[in-house]
Parts: sequence; structure tokens; C-alpha cells
Amino acid sequence: MPVCSDWIEKIEEDIRKFNPENVVLVAHSLGCTAVAHWAKRFGTKIKGALLVAPSDCEAATYDFDTKGFAPIPLEKLPFVSLVAVSGNDEYVSLTRAK
Repeated sequence: MPVCSDWIEKIEEDIRKFNPENVVLVAHSLGCTAVAHWAKRFGTKIKGALLVAPSDCEAATYDFDTKGFAPIPLEKLPFVSLVAVSGNDEYVSLTRAK
């Protein structure tokens, strides 16, 4: 089972191996939520992020067993980010992806 605290601690640990100002994160699905939690908790300044097909673990259609990813932080990320979404993704609506 994915555990949010484990994921975000690993993100921070790996970023610290490099100059964070040169780091661009690439995340998919639940990883996008992990990036939002990581940004909120650690506030490490990175160059940016590409977030692909985020999933809404608070949606009724999301039936995967995870721990600590909800509620999803909705604050603006403190770094440049690009979100790639689909208009027919069963795991996130366009409104939630925005």
C-alpha cells in the first residue's frame, strides 16, 4: 500500500542529493499528489515539475488502497509546474486537476 509520508520523505531525500534549484520532478498519477504533499511539508525550492495524469484520491471513482494522500493539498505549488490531463480520465475531473 502506498504511504504518503514514505513517498514524500523519499522525494526530499533524493532531491537533497543534487542542487535542488536544478531539479525538475516528473510525476504520474498518485505521484502528483505526493509532489503536492512534499511541497507543502518541505518547501524545498526546485526548478519545476511536470505532473502527468494526476489522480484524485478523494473521488468516488478512486478505489485504490492508499494511506495519507487525502486530503489533497490545493495550495498553488511554490515552483513552476505543468500539468498534463485528459478530458476523459476516470480518476480526475478537469476541475479537480486544475
